[in-house]
Order: sequence, then structure tokens, then C-alpha cells
Amino acid sequence: MDIARLKINHRGEPVPGFSGDEALFDKVAHAIGAALPEDYLKFIKIADGGHPEIGVIFLNDGIDDNSFDVNV
Repeated sequence: MDIARLKINHRGEPVPGFSGDEALFDKVAHAIGAALPEDYLKFIKIADGGHPEIGVIFLNDGIDDNSFDVNV
């Protein structure tokens, strides 16, 4: 997964990433009875509190009519 291509930001400013206690991930995994996926953990550690830049997500190899946005 190429997280950098999503240009994660918060109101146009780069996000600092996850600064909390990583032991919380283990507590969540224990509470739900399953390990959290590594890609999800990587995403949270990089993008915690942010959202993808508008217009950077495409379903089919960058074809303009297949784009969608995620907002706060």
C-alpha cells in the first residue's frame, strides 16, 4: 500500500502521525479478539487524525470518471 500517494492532511496541513501509546493497539486487538491488520496499523501510525487529499483516489488506474473523495 502506497500511503504517500494519498497525501494525508488535516485541513490542508500535513499530519504529524500517531503520537500515542502503541500499547493501545494491543488492547483493541484483545478487546475484539483478533489482531489488527498490519496495513491498518501502518496507516494509523502515519495518518492518525488526517484524511486523503481531495481528488487522489481512483478506482481504475487514474481514469478521471472513476475518482472519489474522502473528507473529514
